[in-house]
Formats: sequence, C-alpha cells, structure tokens
Amino acid sequence: MGLTFGIYPGGLLGDEEGIVQPVSPDDPERVTAALDALQGDAPTLTVRAYRSFAATVSPPPPTPADPEQYLGRGRRLDLVLQFREPTGALDGWTEFVREAVREYGPRLASVQICEEPNVRLPSLDGSVPGVLDALVRGVVAAKREARDLGLPVAVGFNAVPVFDPADTFWSDLAALADDEFRASLDYVGVDFFPDVFRPLPADKLAGAVTAVLRSFRDTHLPKAGIPVGVPLRVCENGWPTGPGRPEDR
Repeated sequence: MGLTFGIYPGGLLGDEEGIVQPVSPDDPERVTAALDALQGDAPTLTVRAYRSFAATVSPPPPTPADPEQYLGRGRRLDLVLQFREPTGALDGWTEFVREAVREYGPRLASVQICEEPNVRLPSLDGSVPGVLDALVRGVVAAKREARDLGLPVAVGFNAVPVFDPADTFWSDLAALADDEFRASLDYVGVDFFPDVFRPLPADKLAGAVTAVLRSFRDTHLPKAGIPVGVPLRVCENGWPTGPGRPEDR
C-alpha cells in the first residue's frame, strides 16, 4: 500500500493562546527549494494550506500566502477550510466551501472541513459556536461541488484523540450526521504529536502510535456512525527541535 506525504510550509503557527508571535514571514524561494528537496524523485507531495471563513469579523489570514506558487512538479493542495465565524451563523459558509473547491479545482488533492473541531482553544474551530453544524454542512457541500465538477478530491475532517470518557464530541456529531454526510467522507483525519507533550522513550514510540490510532478507529469513529471502511489520515504530526531535542532525534 502506497503512502502519500505532505507538509505545511507556512510560517504562521498557533498555540493554546492563539497565533505565536512574532510570525516568521514566508520566503517563497526558500520554501520552494525546501519542497523540491523534500520531494526528491517522488511524483508528488501535498502542500497543506489553511483558509478561514468569517462573516462578521476579519478572518485570520490564509497561510501560507498564495499556496499555488508551491504546486510545481506534480504537487497538489491539501486545503483546510476553517470555520471562524464567532456568532456561529452559517450564512455564506457553504458557498465559501464550494467556491474554494471551484477556485482550486484540479490543483486540489483534498479538502479538510474545519480544524480540530473537538478542541476548545481560541485558535481552533472547536471554540466556535455551531462548529458541528458547519462541519456536517461543509463536508456535504465540498463533496457535492467536487462531484459536480468531476474532480477526484478527497473530502474529510480532522480531530484529536480524546481519552476523557465524558467527552461528547463523537456522539454529538452522530446526532447531526446523516447518510449523505457519511457517504461524502473520503477520510477522517487524526492530529497527534507523540513524544511532544509527553516525552516517550524511543522503544515505546511505535506502540504508543499504534494504540492511539487503534483507539481513534475502534472507539471514537463508531460513536459517530462512521463506517469502518472510511480511511484514516494523519493530518498533523511533527516534532519541534531545540534544546534537548536535536534534529537527528
């Protein structure tokens, strides 16, 4: 089974408080050179980019800016459409989603609807009222537009693993989801960062990763009625370097 890899090449980053400042500006020439080196002889590499919707406030800026400039050598876009309307009103949201699919068209590899809708932090969509409605309607709208255009675009959403038995995200999603939503899902993404927030010995890493993915598949997804045949995708993953964590680790 082949794997397709990708990377977010932007300088804009967030933490539990919001956008991390100062923001390192994108350097398109260096970004392109780094993507070329990372891709090597592979026929493709996906470029992850984020765009936000808000109607009553200014949305966060897209990142990286103008991602199409990085799509040479067979690379395509892994586009995240965030729901950032603070009132939770959905007016204009599905058209925003459909317009994004039309705009990028055949340059799209995939569209992710919402960003970590089960995390209630200021920089993430889980903190926004109505995010589950936006998630369900956005997935359906993206898939309808892709089908109308005849585009083989993978449509899905992401979440983080949760180990609190009182968490209701997946059951709440089940209450809103319908057959069209589930039929529109080409993947469900999992964001997780083993050995980052809680250090792990190297010999424990593989087992921990397996356990997280198994729990996500076998415990979380069934609560939302998501069929076992829907693929999992690792959407966000990585390790910071710095004191105590050299690049070779």
